[in-house]
Amino acid sequence: MKQVLRNGKPCGQLQTVIPLHMHLYCRALAFAQGVSDREMIQACAQGFVRDRPWEHGLRWRTSPRWGLVSELEWTQVTVSLPDSLAKELVAIGEGQNVPAASVLYTMFFWYSWVVYPPLHEKVRRSQEAPCQNSLP
Repeated sequence: MKQVLRNGKPCGQLQTVIPLHMHLYCRALAFAQGVSDREMIQACAQGFVRDRPWEHGLRWRTSPRWGLVSELEWTQVTVSLPDSLAKELVAIGEGQNVPAASVLYTMFFWYSWVVYPPLHEKVRRSQEAPCQNSLP
């Protein structure tokens, strides 16, 4: 994690690589919520740390190396978070034996697919047949 100053306050800067469509969707979510990208990412990180979705079955997404992916399908994302929040994300990765880049990728996946899924995914989920083991 790189240390930077934002508005005179220490911040931790983390990087990951995520699918381009996910990045664009997250930016659209920020716009729809009426917040900046930075505010949306901070809220996303706070919710991820608070809800701990990996303890409830969310699998870690592996972030590929930037040089190994197509720039048309993936994009490099650099986030600046309050120092304590960035350190907490790094600590989660260390505790789970997962690189910080994969923690960030999983965080973006969770936010854009679980917390605020796209409309087409909501429709698909609503049309799924109920599980055979579910109660009537």
